[in-house]
Amino acid sequence: MEVWSGAPTALKAYAVLTVLWPAASAVGTGQFYHLAFVPLNALINYFLLKGVRWLWWFLVAGGALGVLSDLTGGIAWYYQVGFVVTLALLLLPETRRHFFGRKNAAMAA
Repeated sequence: MEVWSGAPTALKAYAVLTVLWPAASAVGTGQFYHLAFVPLNALINYFLLKGVRWLWWFLVAGGALGVLSDLTGGIAWYYQVGFVVTLALLLLPETRRHFFGRKNAAMAA
């Protein structure tokens, strides 16, 4: 669990939130296809916790575009809040330092 212990708290919160959100959504709505996102998000979070910088950029850009497109409406307000919270967790200073404040082994390879 070296990957988990070396990550900042905000990034751990992001990882937990992005894995639990589709699981809770599947149980709450009865639309169990949401469960397909649980292993996908877990895999993405593994590499994110390892410090893969390009993945962070991809998630921040995608999250920003998602938030902007969601402002036009069409989805429930709590999904919009979830998107804003996850984007904020990625943009917190401690999370950015995880990707830019140290020598990134994934980028050096």
